[in-house]
Amino acid sequence: MYCQLTGRKQVPDLNWYFAFNMFRLVGILQGIRGRLREGNATGEHAAEMAARTPDYAQTAWEYALRAGA
Repeated sequence: MYCQLTGRKQVPDLNWYFAFNMFRLVGILQGIRGRLREGNATGEHAAEMAARTPDYAQTAWEYALRAGA
């Protein structure tokens, strides 16, 4: 839909963008895990989000490999 709306034929290296953003999200989740460990996490779903960190990191790595890492 993005390409259609912007008149592009494709987005090159899309796996690179997915990997970058997934690793960025994993960094944020690591911060949540740290706050949980320290006992000062404020989010109601902090533990649930922190538990997703390993799976999201694996997904990020898979995108990175597809991007040529």
